[in-house]
Amino acid sequence: MSSNAEESVVDVVDEAIGDILEELLEKYYGDNLESEEDYDELVYNIVNSIRKEVFKGKADVAEIREFLYRLREKPHIAKLVLSYIIGNYFEKAGSLARHARIPEGVSL
Repeated sequence: MSSNAEESVVDVVDEAIGDILEELLEKYYGDNLESEEDYDELVYNIVNSIRKEVFKGKADVAEIREFLYRLREKPHIAKLVLSYIIGNYFEKAGSLARHARIPEGVSL
């Protein structure tokens, strides 16, 4: 992917669902992101997951933008879908296990 294409993907996600994504990251996954590059990598993973699962691997940026805006219309579903994708990403990256927050009063 060229740097222009990469920037446009990040811009598309930020434009369409950036506020929802930020809310989830701050509330549940903030400790897992250490840099802007980590955030960009997460965004690419979100886009690739959507491209793979929703569009069977065949979607351009415009189709993904349209999907994200439709998803935005249903914020509870958007949060669920994004949280699932983010959780899978961090689990595969191994960072979720390192930074998982255990609620007070819960013992392992």
